[in-house]
Amino acid sequence: MDSRPISLYIHVPFCPSKCYYCNFLSFVSSLDIRQQYVQALIHEIENKKYLLRTYQVHTLYSGGGCPTLLTIEDWKHITDVLQTVVPFSSSLEWTMEVNPATVDETYLLALFHLGVNRLSFGIQSFDSQVRLLSGRKGDIEDATHLISCAVAMGFKTIGIDLIMGLPGQTLSLFQQDLDRALSFSPQHLSLYFLSLEPRTVLYRRKNILSFPSENHVISFYHYACRALKAKKYIHYEVSNWAQQGNMCRHNMNYWKQGEYMGLGLGAHSFLNGKRFHNTTHIQKYLAGYMRGVPQAFPRSTEDQYAEYLLLSLRTKPGIRYAVVSQRFGESYRALLQQKVEHSLYRRYLHQGKQGFSLTEEGFLLLDAIILDLL
Repeated sequence: MDSRPISLYIHVPFCPSKCYYCNFLSFVSSLDIRQQYVQALIHEIENKKYLLRTYQVHTLYSGGGCPTLLTIEDWKHITDVLQTVVPFSSSLEWTMEVNPATVDETYLLALFHLGVNRLSFGIQSFDSQVRLLSGRKGDIEDATHLISCAVAMGFKTIGIDLIMGLPGQTLSLFQQDLDRALSFSPQHLSLYFLSLEPRTVLYRRKNILSFPSENHVISFYHYACRALKAKKYIHYEVSNWAQQGNMCRHNMNYWKQGEYMGLGLGAHSFLNGKRFHNTTHIQKYLAGYMRGVPQAFPRSTEDQYAEYLLLSLRTKPGIRYAVVSQRFGESYRALLQQKVEHSLYRRYLHQGKQGFSLTEEGFLLLDAIILDLL
């Protein structure tokens, strides 16, 4: 029997410090906790091998948190054990999120030799004052030096992440950020809108700090769309642009609702049409709580249909009516086509006989359009 493709995500919840905008499952830790965590990861991999026996890993994504807080020896141990459980594809895409404040040239070169072929640098902004107000630690000149080193080392894909809407940010500063990012000719760029989430420092300081207005942030997006189009980048998902052939295969698998397994604290999985996730309590995870078959979330047809719309409309290809018919039946297809025909947002849709997708302006209205179509 042929092996089925699967994506693996490994979550490392540790950070050298918590950025003021961050609402992810992450926290500052001791070396001892990190060492215990690696052992817990190994135990989880071994305990879930029965779930992986019919698969082959096509993409591996190491995220966080800050996965570069683990040592190279840690990553070698983790992947060595993984490969005793599930084979890796010869064309494996392995992404490592990189906080430049936690690595040096030696570490990056070791990642290259370990097999990492895609780096995602979490820059957020190149402006020192904006970084200070956002709690993003590390010297930006050191960070730019490391990006240059990574380019010279020959990683297949270099990605740079920026955030739009940070405190103190102006259109001019954002233009400088994007221009500086483009000076490295990265194969991939992720540009995220700041979301002020409860329990973050920026949320608590929202009435103290000066944030750009919503209209100003939209102007950042418009500038990015024009500048990146001129440089031949493909706007393949709401927040992501790539040079031809350099789209993130791992994330595309999420958006296409392919199968994936999450390993580590709070990590989510989608296997055999079922979704489940790990505990978010660090002490339970370190104690090796995971035993037996994970409990899956119940998902109605309506839930699955809404999920398909949401994930597909995030991407450039968008919705295909044939897929709707195949997965949900002709009645769902007929209803969707009727809703599209009468939608208040038709001018934000690229329509064709086979389906439809969102325009660049439509990406800004994604949530409203989804609600209109459900």
